[in-house]
Amino acid sequence: MTEGKSIKEEAKAEGIRAIHPAGSQENEKEGASDEHGAKKEKKEFVPSAGLTSSEVLELRRQWGRNEVEEKKTPSWLLYARQLYQPMPIMIWIAVVIEAAIQNWADFAILIGILFTNATLGWYESTKAGDAVAALKASLKPQATAKRDGKWIRLDATELVPGDLVLLGSGSNVPADCIINPDHSEAAQAHGGPQIDCDQAALTGESLPVTLYAGDDVKMGSTVVRGEVEATVEFTGRYTFFGRTAAMLQVSGNELGHLQKILLTIMIVLVVLSLVLCFTAFGYLLGTGERVKEAISFTVVLLVASIPIAIEIVCTTTLALGSRQLSKHGAIVTRLAAIEDMAGLNMLCSDKTGTLTLNKMVIQETTPVLFPGLDQKQMLVTATIATKWTEPARDALDTLVLGSVDLDLMHGFELIEYHPFDPAIKRTTGIVRWVGGKHPETGAELSFPLPFLGQNAMLMDPKLYPGGPAAAKSAAANANATPSIFRVTKGAPHVLMALTDDEASKEALEGCIRALGERGVRALAVAFGLGHDGPWHLLGLLTFLDPPRPDTKETIHKAMSYGVDVKMITGDHLLIAKETSRTLGLGTNIQDPSHLPSMGEDGKIPKDLGKRYGRIVMDADGFAQVFPDHKFLIVETLRQNGFACGMTGDGVNDAPALKRADVGIAVQGATDAARAAADIVLTQPGLSTIVDGMVVARQIFQRMQNFINYRIAATLQLLCFFFIAVFALKPTDYAPVHRGPFDSSTGCLMDEATRDCSGCPGFPFFIESDAKNGYPDFYCSRDNNAGGVEGVEWPSFFSLPVIMLMLITLLNDGTLISVGYDHVKPSPMPEKWNLKVLFLVSAVLGAVACGSSLLLLWAALDSWSDDGLFRKWGISAMPYGHIVTMIYLKVSISDFLTLFSARTHDGFFWSARPSPILVGAAGLALTISTILGCAWPKGKTDGIPTLGLARGEYTMMPLWIWIYCLVWWIIQDGAKVLCYHLMRKFNVFNINNAASINLRDANNLGDAPLARASIGMVESKLLHNTVDNAMSKVERLIAKRAGTYCAVSAAMESAGVATSSRTPSASAQGSGIQRASPVKGVSNHLERLSKKLAEVKKQGEIQRASMGPAEKAARDKAALTAADSIKKIQIEDKEAVAAPAPPPGFGLKRPSWTRSDSKAKKKTSRDFEEGPEPDLEMDRVVKVLEVTAQNVEDDAKEEVVMVVEEVKVAAERFKKAQQTAGMYYDNN
Repeated sequence: MTEGKSIKEEAKAEGIRAIHPAGSQENEKEGASDEHGAKKEKKEFVPSAGLTSSEVLELRRQWGRNEVEEKKTPSWLLYARQLYQPMPIMIWIAVVIEAAIQNWADFAILIGILFTNATLGWYESTKAGDAVAALKASLKPQATAKRDGKWIRLDATELVPGDLVLLGSGSNVPADCIINPDHSEAAQAHGGPQIDCDQAALTGESLPVTLYAGDDVKMGSTVVRGEVEATVEFTGRYTFFGRTAAMLQVSGNELGHLQKILLTIMIVLVVLSLVLCFTAFGYLLGTGERVKEAISFTVVLLVASIPIAIEIVCTTTLALGSRQLSKHGAIVTRLAAIEDMAGLNMLCSDKTGTLTLNKMVIQETTPVLFPGLDQKQMLVTATIATKWTEPARDALDTLVLGSVDLDLMHGFELIEYHPFDPAIKRTTGIVRWVGGKHPETGAELSFPLPFLGQNAMLMDPKLYPGGPAAAKSAAANANATPSIFRVTKGAPHVLMALTDDEASKEALEGCIRALGERGVRALAVAFGLGHDGPWHLLGLLTFLDPPRPDTKETIHKAMSYGVDVKMITGDHLLIAKETSRTLGLGTNIQDPSHLPSMGEDGKIPKDLGKRYGRIVMDADGFAQVFPDHKFLIVETLRQNGFACGMTGDGVNDAPALKRADVGIAVQGATDAARAAADIVLTQPGLSTIVDGMVVARQIFQRMQNFINYRIAATLQLLCFFFIAVFALKPTDYAPVHRGPFDSSTGCLMDEATRDCSGCPGFPFFIESDAKNGYPDFYCSRDNNAGGVEGVEWPSFFSLPVIMLMLITLLNDGTLISVGYDHVKPSPMPEKWNLKVLFLVSAVLGAVACGSSLLLLWAALDSWSDDGLFRKWGISAMPYGHIVTMIYLKVSISDFLTLFSARTHDGFFWSARPSPILVGAAGLALTISTILGCAWPKGKTDGIPTLGLARGEYTMMPLWIWIYCLVWWIIQDGAKVLCYHLMRKFNVFNINNAASINLRDANNLGDAPLARASIGMVESKLLHNTVDNAMSKVERLIAKRAGTYCAVSAAMESAGVATSSRTPSASAQGSGIQRASPVKGVSNHLERLSKKLAEVKKQGEIQRASMGPAEKAARDKAALTAADSIKKIQIEDKEAVAAPAPPPGFGLKRPSWTRSDSKAKKKTSRDFEEGPEPDLEMDRVVKVLEVTAQNVEDDAKEEVVMVVEEVKVAAERFKKAQQTAGMYYDNN
């Protein structure tokens, strides 16, 4: 034990935490660092000896009960809130008016729509409270505490700070506690009090962590091994759980982004509607119209202006999309998160389990101190210090047993095994080689550690059977074996303390430092002969949690979609940097010292986004962070306009998941994390998220198409009725009756009989007819006027409310099929440019409205001899036919508007619609046509109606269809022209909005970081693309020369890795200033291309040569290629090691100023002398194309693909350059 004690003291003095198998990367660091990432000392505190009942009462009054507080909004109130939003208020107004005028059919329809929308909104909002509920459900409220000198079992909610509690194996930690010291001999013999805690419920990590006296034990974790006494430090809302719940509640009660967009659209339409409604209402009253009639028309105008089904169709479209996402392994718990995911431009990813495998893997790098020792023998040796005949007891045993070939262990007899002891921090096994035959194959077993025989003289010769002479023989015979030997494995510094061999320790320390700089962990192995022979250090087994095989490609794919990826981890800074470098994320990893903290009141700092926005945006990731850091990182990004996604799996991630625009719980996440998340993954890794982004963008396109159509259709109806009431009065076009007039009765008389008994109404004077001698009169009860006996032509045109409802419900209802439409996902994050959306919708609506007004005028004027219909040979139309005709025309043109809106700046035939959408459209149009043809004769809402097929002339529906199709083509052309003009003159910044990598920023003035965000992702993407191109070219050269291994060795010996081409940290400013990632790369590729040509030439020589000559030529080419590559890599490394250029190096940006919304190009300035990045990129692409010509046919396709990738990345970077250049002036 003396040896073990000295080792432990030395480890504490060095500030080293032993590599215990139960420790996990992130949890160990979180337990060992303060909020600034510095090493945390053990807490100085007074251990509790238990409390009395009176002390408990006093402390409970001060601190409250030990439970998570939950502010819960009653479900009925959540439902009620859905009934007084802007759109529901408009519907309520219409409902009240319909009830006042006793129009019960329309009243019932509006009420149904109102409560359907409310129910959908209520269902979504109830999901918000699930996170806190899951937190409470995950707690086990039982504890063992010492009260009044006795140990008792009590409800954990009764605990107070200062209580003495017992934490034993299998028990749940009931509050935040500190482990008490234990000075008993039994405890000190094992290194002091300690327990292994499973913190999976908190952090999502599957491996337990070992805690010692003075360490914090968090509420919600579970003790899996050991037993200690602990003092309660925090209870209730002051615990880790409590703070998490508080942050979850800070995150709630905000409108989602889609809700805000829909609310903005509704407010615009509502304001426009109110202005037009009140204007029309006042006009009608001013012209002497009856109040009831004016109100009826106002209701029509009001209903026409309300996009009644917009929420239903959007929600249904999102629901259909969620089913599509579930096929990709993403379960959506908040439908509006799909829209957020489509606009996602910043993804903050947890490292362990998401970017990495969440399991330690032995690496190929294996530093050894003895000749002849390789990784295979190192694993066999380490297995001796692991009880290989039983299941693994801990993580390191699992690591070793999972990597070794256990067939090699059959000849060993385990004499003695010492498991992990916290006092000495290592495991030891003593074995004897007995040999024999393989139990399955029967083959003779050979000693698997030949290095022992080769190095026998370096160890103790006396322990070899036969003495020194035998040892000398063993040195010459690799198969010779010692009789008994022992092996120990553990933390490097622990095993270094076992030997006095300073040379070995110095060599090992150098390896540890080099590995530590890369964040690679190491397990030391030592060997000793006999039971008490001296220890000899053998070397190190290196291991780390490696990235998933698809992670780097997935990150590159995410960047190609315009999404920046930042790694946020609680792991050590060096490990985070190595992982980030390997994945191509960059090496600008910050620790918590640069991050904000929550305010003392537990609220978000008011200046968070302003003070820390640039720091967070510029960083490639963050290490050694705590839950509140994750929460504030997400909030900082959101305050600066980023659409931020966050992945996580533990309770500590729950606040950040809830706060993010898209919270993503990864596979295996805790219940609390899943409840707080918007999307739950059922498959591991980031690839599911990227696939989900693509699907979400398709869903966004479908939803945007529908909204574009819905706005256009609403504007068409609203403006149509408003203009018609002023400009197209039916009474002005009513048919004229010419004949005798009885002035005494005020009636029209029959010209033949002079009888006015058949006149049902009172005539109005129109004009005199000098030719016939009769004045011209219009009879308000003309039998021929409306096709219905006794029909009066109204003084203003209107449609029955039921017809408007049918247009909305029938068209929009079948438009749910838009969720299945064929769309092309955007290559960049989606964003709403509402100005463009409204302008395009206005153009579509204006054409449709104009065509409807033209048709109405022609129909009303059909009674005139000079009317358009008369000239075309169409008979005069009764008023009932006119009403039904306009209903059919609006129904058809509305639906055709969707097919125009869905193709954006292309013609309607540029994108093929889905068969489901075409089928639904055909169904809706068929039903509308049938209704228009067969509408029953009579009055609807007091308005004459008559089916177009009812009467003498039945061809009118066909002409309406032809008329609508002609105007649809005109409408589509007007839309394309509108887009063309907007792009030509960059109206509403339509050309450059996508380059600003902020969701709601379409101009630089929209957000403080708008300028800095330009080119942020594009520069990273270009660098990674060029870097991958260089690697592929190098592999091709090596493959052609047949010296892949030689080249790899040359590169490794030159100290070159992917990071050697990464811009220095000082040059990694955000946005466009990260350029130029291509500087110097073209020269490198040019040399590689030339070398590839040389290799090809050598290959031709090889093919022409015969026998030994062929071999000689091939070997010569191999050596030449390897030496050249090594030289090139060394030159490239020296170039990269040069001082970093100033920000913006290599850029030539034209200077622009803006005046009166016009951009004028002035002079350009150079930020640095030298070639521009686009010229450098041209050289890169040219060299790659030359490379493609110098490879065999089977490799050309790969190089051609590389060329295309570089070209695409270069074009995107150039576009970002140009966008940034537009906003620079001479100042």
